[in-house]
Amino acid sequence: GEALSCYLKSLKMLKGAVGAAQRVSKDLERLQTQVGRSPTDYDIPKMKRRCEVTSNWLCVQFRGVLERADAANVEISKLAVQPNSEGGKEDTANVTSVEELIYNHALASGRDGAVKHLLGQYEAARSCYRSAGLLAETLLMEVNIGAEDRKILEGYVDGFAARITELDQLMLQQSRMAGSTNTASSHRRGSGVVGLIGPSSAAPTFLVGSPR
Repeated sequence: GEALSCYLKSLKMLKGAVGAAQRVSKDLERLQTQVGRSPTDYDIPKMKRRCEVTSNWLCVQFRGVLERADAANVEISKLAVQPNSEGGKEDTANVTSVEELIYNHALASGRDGAVKHLLGQYEAARSCYRSAGLLAETLLMEVNIGAEDRKILEGYVDGFAARITELDQLMLQQSRMAGSTNTASSHRRGSGVVGLIGPSSAAPTFLVGSPR
């Protein structure tokens, strides 16, 4: 059930992204046909090509997620007709909401990034922070999010972005000092990441009361 919820959420977001790419492409076509405007203004052909590539990629991703959602739905249908060990049907009331799944995974990715950061595994840490930030931004796209929830999530997004910036600086410094002892890097390693390893001090209100 949780997998299917995540797939449906992904399909909704991909559909919105495809629509946005198509709207941009149409806007570019209108610009291109305006009287007195050269087709090469603002490099419109190149931008149209990028929109086309992006739209095609999104459509491929949409079809892939749709196939997985269908497969998950088939498995759920099988479970729905199978009695559990007590002779009743499987309980689906405790399925975690997709928002909580995203939130929990964002924090888990952030903590993984912090550990890798402390261990000096900068590329892996950067990937974790990036995933965590994107997941937090996904929750910020919710239309019914409250002001306090938005503030909490924006704090996470800003924190992950700051860690990525720090890692970029460390990796640049490392590349410049390859082959020598980088005492400055050793001194700065893990700066500001400890707070991302431990439990969060605050969570969005839509998660209050949900098990973690």
